[in-house]
Amino acid sequence: MDEDAAEPLRPTYGWSPGPVACGRCGEPTRRRWREDDRLVCPACKSW
Repeated sequence: MDEDAAEPLRPTYGWSPGPVACGRCGEPTRRRWREDDRLVCPACKSW
């Protein structure tokens, strides 16, 4: 492994034209934000 290699970029926000499941509660949503290692809906995001 190359010690100088950068970690891959991860999105902090995701949007989709159709509903997708929240990474925490499973409810359908079109907007999701990064919370730890998953994308969650606005209601599950700890602001």
